[in-house]
Amino acid sequence: MGIKSVCAGKGTCGKCRIVILNKEKKPASKQEQEILSPDEIDNGVRLACQQIFDRDLIIYLPSSSMSEEQKLQVRGEEKIIEVDPVCKKYFVKLKEANLGDLESDFNRIKS
Repeated sequence: MGIKSVCAGKGTCGKCRIVILNKEKKPASKQEQEILSPDEIDNGVRLACQQIFDRDLIIYLPSSSMSEEQKLQVRGEEKIIEVDPVCKKYFVKLKEANLGDLESDFNRIKS
């Protein structure tokens, strides 16, 4: 998904608003304090271009911040595909190993 970046990441346009949903939030940057209202900052709204994503975050990306509409699947075509894997599974029965016979499993399979 693309995020609007009219100011090329300088933090001056405010088009890339995201909402950080984690309880622990970093303080708003100087640029964010100039663009966003105190209520927005208190509610976790930040500018995506001003964030350093250095930890796991849960964010909400409003549609107003997306550069294009989200498309899950535009079109499709139903096809029947024959499955022919490169690797195949074979079930083999081996002679049981014992301390008197130290033959490797590889050699047991070959015989």
